[in-house]
Amino acid sequence: MVHRHPAAGERSYYRAELDGPQAPYPDVPDSMALSADKVALSNPLYFNYDPTF
Repeated sequence: MVHRHPAAGERSYYRAELDGPQAPYPDVPDSMALSADKVALSNPLYFNYDPTF
């Protein structure tokens, strides 16, 4: 994983990813095989976003 700190005032976004053991989800067969060790993925979290952009 690369950690980069943006310069002051620079727009950036981060996305959180959570890896760990899978839990069976019976409503979606083979979901454990498709997602491997990925448990969760967040939406982007924006920093220094200018709403007038």
